[in-house]
Amino acid sequence: MEAVQEGYRPQAGMIWSSVVCRSTTNINLVKWWQQSVRLGQGTLGIISNRQGGKAFGILKAQQESRLEEVNQEFLTDEKYKDDEELDDKLISFKRKYMDFDLNDQGEIDIMGLKMMMEKLGLAKTHLEVKKMIAEVTGGSSETICYRDFVKMMLGKRSAVLKLIMMFEGRCSETPKPIGPPPKRDIRSLP
Repeated sequence: MEAVQEGYRPQAGMIWSSVVCRSTTNINLVKWWQQSVRLGQGTLGIISNRQGGKAFGILKAQQESRLEEVNQEFLTDEKYKDDEELDDKLISFKRKYMDFDLNDQGEIDIMGLKMMMEKLGLAKTHLEVKKMIAEVTGGSSETICYRDFVKMMLGKRSAVLKLIMMFEGRCSETPKPIGPPPKRDIRSLP
């Protein structure tokens, strides 16, 4: 081990600037890592790009425009014309969908739907989520596209929508009897 090279000063932008390098090898390693990050190669699968935030913003804007086109199809569809506040519902569906379609593939997979249900307060098992996706897509896919997602949320017969509505207290349920249980007689026994 050698002493720190003469004239070596850690740069402000270096992640390892707080590490005291005691050998020429470590200093060269730090310089190589810093250069590879500047070139965008990164290490351990990390790609450093100073325009990453801007690129992500552009990606989300493109995704939003594609989803808005699908929303326009639903707004002009005769089947959904009589639905009150359809525009507001579609906007909220678009926002929710964009929250869970982070990689902009245009589809929510099993884990994305599972996270969505957990955020809604309806934690589901892996198998239950698979069954919900199979119900929506007809068993043809393991992911939900935005069009299927909107149909699922606007459909009156959907089991997923019923679960969400039950959670929010909007669905009519049979009320449980309140008070002490009724007296039993011989006829009530099985």
